[in-house]
Amino acid sequence: MRRCASRGSRLARAAARAGRPASALIAAAAVALAAGCKPYVIEYHSRPAFYHTASDRPLPDELEKPDGTRIIYRDARSARGGQGAGGRKGDSEPPPFQIRETGSDGSIVLRCVLPEHVIANAMTCIRQREYEILWDQLLSRAAREAYVREADGFDGFADFIEDERGPIMETLNRMSFGFHGQDVILETGARGSLQARLGPRLIDQFRYTVVEIVMEDGLLRLHTIR
Repeated sequence: MRRCASRGSRLARAAARAGRPASALIAAAAVALAAGCKPYVIEYHSRPAFYHTASDRPLPDELEKPDGTRIIYRDARSARGGQGAGGRKGDSEPPPFQIRETGSDGSIVLRCVLPEHVIANAMTCIRQREYEILWDQLLSRAAREAYVREADGFDGFADFIEDERGPIMETLNRMSFGFHGQDVILETGARGSLQARLGPRLIDQFRYTVVEIVMEDGLLRLHTIR
C-alpha cells in the first residue's frame, strides 16, 4: 500500500514541476493502484493563510473525508522546514484528522476547522436526515436560540431543513467542489464570521447562495444558509 501511495505522490510532484499554479488546486489524483491494492482518491489543496486566523488551534495537514478521499493541504506553515502538523521531524505520523467520526457505540462526533468541513458535514447530515446531529453539533448557538425564540425550536428547524432539503443540498454540493476555484467566494463578515457565497455567474441558478460560518469553542459552526 505504501508503494502504491508513493506512486501517487510522484505523479503529484511531476504535475507541480510541469508548471501547475501553486496557488490553485495542486492535484486531484484518482490513483488506480496495482493489483491487490484498493483504489482511492488523494486531493492536494493549497490553503489560504487566513484559515489559520479563523482557528485557535493548529490546522491539520491531512484529513480523510467520509467517502475515504484523502485531502492533503499545502501552505507556508506545512512547508516550513519540511515539518508537518506535529512540528518535529522523526515523529510517528498521527492518524488523519477526521471531520466526522463514528464511535464504537455508534455515536457521531463532528469536527470543523475549515469552511469546507462545515459544508461537508452539513451535506452528510442533511442527506442522511440526521437533523438532531446537525442541530446539536453543527448549528451555532445563536442560530439555535433564534429558532427557540421565533420558530418552535428544533422542530421548526427540522421542518425547514426537510422542506428546503433539495435547494439547500444543491447549493452545498456546488460549494463543495468550488472552494478552490472562482465559483465560491470566501469573505470575512461581522464579528469575525466567514461567508461562503456563490460567485456572480451562479447566483441566479440557486435559491440559496450564502453560507455563514462562525467560530465557537475552537471549531467552526453553521450559522445561516440564505
